[in-house]
Amino acid sequence: MINVITPSASARNIHVVIEFLVIILTDVPKDVIRHDKLFVLLEYVGALNKEVSIIVHNLENNIKETSSASLNLLENVELLRKDLKNVFLKAPADSSQLCFPRSDGPLFMTLLLRNLNDLVNSNAYSVALIKEKIIRMKENLEHIRSFFGNVEQELHRDLWTRVLNMEYEAEHAINSILAKDRGLLQLIFLFPETVGKIKLVKKELTSGPAEVDVISIVGMPGLGKTTLAYSVYTKKTIVGHLDVRAWCKVDQERNEKKLLQKIFSEVIGLKERVSEDDIDDDIADKLRRKLFGKRYLIVLDDLWYTATWDELTNPFDLLLLRPEESWELLEKRIFREERCPNELKDVGEKIAQKCPGLPLVLDLIGGVISRMEKKEALWLEVLNNLISFIFKDEEEVMKVIQLCYDNLSNHIKSCFLYLANYPKDKNIRPSQLKDLWSNEGLVEPTNLKIVEKVTEVYVDE
Repeated sequence: MINVITPSASARNIHVVIEFLVIILTDVPKDVIRHDKLFVLLEYVGALNKEVSIIVHNLENNIKETSSASLNLLENVELLRKDLKNVFLKAPADSSQLCFPRSDGPLFMTLLLRNLNDLVNSNAYSVALIKEKIIRMKENLEHIRSFFGNVEQELHRDLWTRVLNMEYEAEHAINSILAKDRGLLQLIFLFPETVGKIKLVKKELTSGPAEVDVISIVGMPGLGKTTLAYSVYTKKTIVGHLDVRAWCKVDQERNEKKLLQKIFSEVIGLKERVSEDDIDDDIADKLRRKLFGKRYLIVLDDLWYTATWDELTNPFDLLLLRPEESWELLEKRIFREERCPNELKDVGEKIAQKCPGLPLVLDLIGGVISRMEKKEALWLEVLNNLISFIFKDEEEVMKVIQLCYDNLSNHIKSCFLYLANYPKDKNIRPSQLKDLWSNEGLVEPTNLKIVEKVTEVYVDE
């Protein structure tokens, strides 16, 4: 990338640098400067002052070296900004100790965002010092505002209070910088810290907790509990963030199995009523599997008994496959619709036992075996490789993935590595992938199969 700086851009950079130097020379509180470093700082500022004078002279005389000198000046200013934080100044007291007014929160946020928008469009040199951070903060606050309606302010009162405090801190910091009232401290320490805290809140709202989060709404009948829950349940910003939503009317139901079936039916969109005799014994596990890895909101309305609630809020741990389920999955992965020959069944079941109920491992190992000749000696080699794996952590699973990769043929390895061109979690259309592989020359037709057929085999493998 080549940076081209015009004379007008160079002049603007000089004005911004001068603004920065003025703040340093006129707005450094005595209680935060490290006095043993004072002369070093003054020498540093003097050197930058000299650079500015040279660039101004070059601009006035249309000397060509102005652009590169302007770039060097900006780099030196950035180094000084870092040294002010780490070398020359002492960190001030925590800004959270300041007392801010408690005015109308939503109105204040609206006015602050309007002010930030004006600053983003401003050409003032003092604003240019912090414009990049203002833009990032404005974007994050707009996202946060979209989440907090009146309902969410009550449900997440502590978080809403934190957001308001950060808004006041941001406004105080910006005003201090622009007015040069202890502005250097705000510029170097407090304002970047506030921008970082706002970014963390946005991340907290978008990623959510790793564990199952439970919010109980309690109170007398007619208090509006259902209305409150429903307003959250139907809010657009929440609906768009979730993979699964379910609203389940509990009433006086005390049968855990029937209640789990109710929830499961809502999750999968089943409208027909299921009789108790038809409810599967593993309904809890089916529900766990359906929700595993997804963002979901399940509302249990009109819950009468705390005992029912206690039974339902056990951790949703995904169960491992049973031995017979493991072998069934492995056999299907290797033989598709066919059955395993008797002479291979014994070693096959032993291989399944060494993949301790982990579907991913079973699927990977099955893929390796499916490409082998159906000989017991080859299957025993796979079994011997698996014996050393304990599967107590993610590292052991990665070893299996490595084993599977090593067993790919060279041309399929190339196709597999091609997937690294895609971002993580990107959905890839097989039809598009086949065309790309063919265009890159990664697929070679065999004597018996045309390219299209070969690519289908590659995708499957």
